[in-house]
This record gives sequence, C-alpha cells and structure tokens, in this order.
Amino acid sequence: SSSKSKDRGEVKASKANYVSAMVLSAIGAFATESFTHIAGEGPIVNAEKEFDRFMKSYEFAIEAQKLKREDVKNLMELVVQRMDMYHLIGALLLELCMAFYGDFKLLEEDYSNEPRL
Repeated sequence: SSSKSKDRGEVKASKANYVSAMVLSAIGAFATESFTHIAGEGPIVNAEKEFDRFMKSYEFAIEAQKLKREDVKNLMELVVQRMDMYHLIGALLLELCMAFYGDFKLLEEDYSNEPRL
C-alpha cells in the first residue's frame, strides 16, 4: 500500500513538474518578447514587415500592369485583323462600284464568250 501511495506521489510530482515547466516556458517566451520590444527590436521587425508588404503590393501592381498591357496588345491584334478584313471587303465593293459605273462587262453577252485565264 505504501508503494502505491509512493507511485501516486511520483505521478503527481511529475505532473506538477510538467505544469510548472509549461508555465515557466510561457513566462520565458513572454519575457523574451517583451524585452525585444522594450529594447527596440519590435518596431524594427514591424518596419521590415511593413516594407515587405509595400514591396509585395508594388510587385503586384507591376504584374497587374503587365497583364493589362498584354490584354490591350491582344485586343489591338484582333482589331487590326478585323480592320484588314474590312479593307479587303471595302476594296472589293469599290471595285464592283467602279466596274458598275464604268465599263461593266458582266451583263454583256460577249463577256460569257471571252476566253478565261
């Protein structure tokens, strides 16, 4: 019976040691953080974080501008392609109008008898 109570006492002592070790480590971490803040390292760390945040936002703005430029470039390529097609159709219509008001052989009977190239 005395060995059981001795074992229980050791378990209680080890639990108490564990709890006290955890409390002491928490107090140590708090003291270290407080000391670095009091010593002036806290504002330096905050300044570094703020500078990193500023640089990330600046890099993001640069990447966003690159994407906008690429979008405008793609849009302009599409417009130029369509404009080329409109110029071709406009030239064909102009040729048809000029031929209609000028010497328009398509409606004459001799046109169908002319040799083709």
